[in-house]
Amino acid sequence: MHLLRTDTYELVYVSGNTPPYAILSHRWENEEITFKTINSEALRDPSLASFSRGLRPSAEKIRGSCAIARQQGFDHVWIDTCCIDKSSSEELRTALNSMFKWYREATVCHVFLNDVTFFEIGEHYMDMFCSDREDRQGKASEWFERGWTLQELLAPRKLEFYDKHWKWMGTRDELAPMVGRVAGISAEYLKDPKDAGSGKARFREASVATKMSWMAGRRTTAVEDIAYSMLGIFNVDLTPRYGEGVKAFTRLQDAIILNWGTFDESLFAWERPQ
Repeated sequence: MHLLRTDTYELVYVSGNTPPYAILSHRWENEEITFKTINSEALRDPSLASFSRGLRPSAEKIRGSCAIARQQGFDHVWIDTCCIDKSSSEELRTALNSMFKWYREATVCHVFLNDVTFFEIGEHYMDMFCSDREDRQGKASEWFERGWTLQELLAPRKLEFYDKHWKWMGTRDELAPMVGRVAGISAEYLKDPKDAGSGKARFREASVATKMSWMAGRRTTAVEDIAYSMLGIFNVDLTPRYGEGVKAFTRLQDAIILNWGTFDESLFAWERPQ
C-alpha cells in the first residue's frame, strides 16, 4: 500500500504495520496527477507554477487534502489517483479488492465536494449538498452520483464532508438524515456502528437487493467498475478484467452466492445497474 506524506508530498510504500492515515473521497477531475506523474517538489511550491492549467485543480486538491490531514495530526494520507500504480496488474487487482478495507481502516475519511460551496444548512436537505455548477442547477453534488463513492460513503468508521474551499460541513453521523435522502439510503445504515454496540458496519444488515438499489442512478467511467466498486460492499473478491463489459456484474452475482454459501433470491430481484 502506498501512502502520501502530508508534509513532503512524497509517496512511501508500507506493509505490515501501517501508520495512522487519513483517506480522501472525491470526484475525479478531467486531468489528475497520477502515481507515475506525481512531482513532490512541484507540489511543495505554493504557486504550483510547474503545473499546467488542466492539472492545477488536481494539484490544489492534493495540497488541500494533505493540509487538512496534517492539521489533524496525520503524517500520511491515501488518495486513489496517485497512490495506485495502475501500470502493475497485480497492484491494481490488490487495490480493487482492498479498497473497502483501506477506507474502513483509515482513521478518518475526508469527502471533498469540488462543486459545493457551503454557507449554512438550508431548510431543505438539498440546500446543503446542492452543486453550484451551472449545468447542475437544482441537483446535488456529482459526488453522490458516482459508483465508487458509494463504498467510500459506507466503509469509513469516521467520515467528514468538506466543500470546494475545504470548509468543514459536518460528519456523516451528524448529517445522516440529509446524506441518506440525497444518497437514497436509510439513515440507519449510515450511523456509527459503535451505537449498536458492535464494530460491524450497520449497512451489512441490509438485504442484497437493498444494497444493489443504492447503486441505482450512479455511474462509472468503465462499465466493469459498476461491479468492481461493489466488491467491498458484498465482501467478495474478483480479478479485474477490463474489457469484459457487463459480464463483470454476472461474475459479481456468482461471487456473492459462492461467498455467502446460501442462495438469496433478492440477489436477482434487482437488475444490473445501468
